[in-house]
Amino acid sequence: MSILSVLLRVRNPETRGKARTTVNEMVSLGLLSQEIRDECRSNPAVTRKALINIARKKQTRGMLTAWKKLKEKLVKEESGQKTQQKSKPAATPSDLKDWIDKTNERLAAIDPTAWSDAEKADFVASLTNLKKTILALVKKGKERRGKEGKIFRYPMLSLMILIG
Repeated sequence: MSILSVLLRVRNPETRGKARTTVNEMVSLGLLSQEIRDECRSNPAVTRKALINIARKKQTRGMLTAWKKLKEKLVKEESGQKTQQKSKPAATPSDLKDWIDKTNERLAAIDPTAWSDAEKADFVASLTNLKKTILALVKKGKERRGKEGKIFRYPMLSLMILIG
């Protein structure tokens, strides 16, 4: 008989009405070594998800290794050091153009008629900031010269050249 079946047969208020996966997670947390359980009780920064990932390890040695890595990560975060993140590749001009096209479609589909006055004001403020940013990009685009050495005077053309 498995531990899960015993837990489900016992009328335990903690497990009654819980999903099977939740009960499995509770059981796996009970399988963590005493050292890990004692240390994580005193550290509120440790999430349940992180503990469940540690508990999924097959051997106690694997659990302890994962726990040490998690502690090191938490210490770095507390001291203000950034953890290494995978850097995203730089967006290409065609990626940016596609993103702008999609954003423009989404903006065109917005219907603010049901919004409150405060929501409308916040939205207009955000659009105003966006407009300033776009105008600054257009101005940079105007300063760029074309292949023939001419300055482009049309803002949208300049923006398209800037984006690619």
